[in-house]
Amino acid sequence: MREILSIFIFIVITVLFLYHKFSGNQIKKEPESKAFCGNVFTSESRALKSEPHIAKAKCAACHLYNRDATGPNMKYLSLRQPYEGWFQDFITNQDSLVTAKDPYTLAMMEYSPVEFRHNFQELDTTQVKELYEYYVE
Repeated sequence: MREILSIFIFIVITVLFLYHKFSGNQIKKEPESKAFCGNVFTSESRALKSEPHIAKAKCAACHLYNRDATGPNMKYLSLRQPYEGWFQDFITNQDSLVTAKDPYTLAMMEYSPVEFRHNFQELDTTQVKELYEYYVE
């Protein structure tokens, strides 16, 4: 009786293993990533047109175009900003929007578990416009 039970357990384990192995439930491979200036970028980064250096250096580590990451996706950026010029204000001086208690900015800060502020004051208006146009087109 003990020998029959051992054979039965062996058969059940073998069947379960083979079912799992060949049923298509394999773990999906992570997208290929590339290091750039200490940040990691995946194939999810928007590749429809040439990505500006600013996007690679300042945004791509946390933001993907089509899906959320550490930061929200950038796909519908133009539809989400609360007023024209908000993106410029947010990118160059997020602290001023926080001080002014801008509701959308405060909601964006709740999104990510990472404490990060967008205070890229070294970017001029042309650079921010280039970045914005890259993400909205």
